[in-house]
Amino acid sequence: MKPEDNIMQVPGTEYWVLKDDTNLTPIALKKKDIIIEKQLAPIFEEHISENDIVYDVGAFIGDTALALQMYTTTTIHAFEPFPDAFECLKRNCPGVKATNIAVGNNDCYLLDNSTINGNSGTRSVKMVGTSQKKMLELDGYMPVYECPPTFIKIDVEGTEPYVLMGMLNTIWFCKPKLLIEIYPKLLTKYGFTPEWIFMFLERYGYKYEVVVGVETSTRYDILAIHEE
Repeated sequence: MKPEDNIMQVPGTEYWVLKDDTNLTPIALKKKDIIIEKQLAPIFEEHISENDIVYDVGAFIGDTALALQMYTTTTIHAFEPFPDAFECLKRNCPGVKATNIAVGNNDCYLLDNSTINGNSGTRSVKMVGTSQKKMLELDGYMPVYECPPTFIKIDVEGTEPYVLMGMLNTIWFCKPKLLIEIYPKLLTKYGFTPEWIFMFLERYGYKYEVVVGVETSTRYDILAIHEE
């Protein structure tokens, strides 16, 4: 199936969504909007300045990238591995620099199209020994002096630790603010825990707090800021 076969335009809007998604798509069809995580707006408003360089890791169909564009005048760098979601991302956010790849630590991977309750945003990747696909290390994306990120959102359904391991130089030299989704069940799938992420952040000089949800939620978001 071609990526275009699983996408549709929300009637009366310029937005594109996935036909088989049971989470965001029904809301978008009802509200004529794909920016549904309104609780992120105050975080972006407080922590992103107009000249900030922002990375959206796990961009899905561009719902968060659209929101991020409201707070910075620079180009958003967005990364999404699934071809159908990537097609929506390009159409929803023509102004972003979009890359169709999984971000991580250079390990080999395959796409896993299985979902949790039909929510296409919960699709993830399988780590494999050999594959033509290799995760992109953010350290190798662009020289930090050329494109130093100041704010990075990471929402990759359990592979957040791989992203962090692949951006050590970025953390060291740029010290970006990090908005990270914590999904304990999916972290366990890859052999990690929320505590692994917390210890990693503390080791590299970050303080963090829960900004969306609570630690007992199925999933929640933390904001990590480097202590100067």
